[in-house]
Amino acid sequence: MPSSVAPAPTIDLPNQVLDVYKVAEALDCCTATVRREANRGRLRGTKVGSRWRFRPEDVAAYLDGETPAQAAERHDWDAHIRKVVAAAPPLTPGQISALSALFDVTGGAHGTP
Repeated sequence: MPSSVAPAPTIDLPNQVLDVYKVAEALDCCTATVRREANRGRLRGTKVGSRWRFRPEDVAAYLDGETPAQAAERHDWDAHIRKVVAAAPPLTPGQISALSALFDVTGGAHGTP
């Protein structure tokens, strides 16, 4: 009797990770600066063996002046908001109309920007 073997699950990585060299190029600095900022906790990254790996959003947060803790908190809130939005029922036409009027910046109740 043949045994059925389920295929191995695929791993879906959301973003490509960056190494020290790519981050140094993006920040226009030397690799030692990238390593130093990561070791000090100013630039969020993960060590894989002896090598640093960085997510693009963490490098962007560093450029925006966010601390790793602030970036992690923002990431958690973003994930929570996406979950809430996905679970919400669709808007009714009346709700869409009310929101359109509220956010009308072409000269509605709020005037011209």
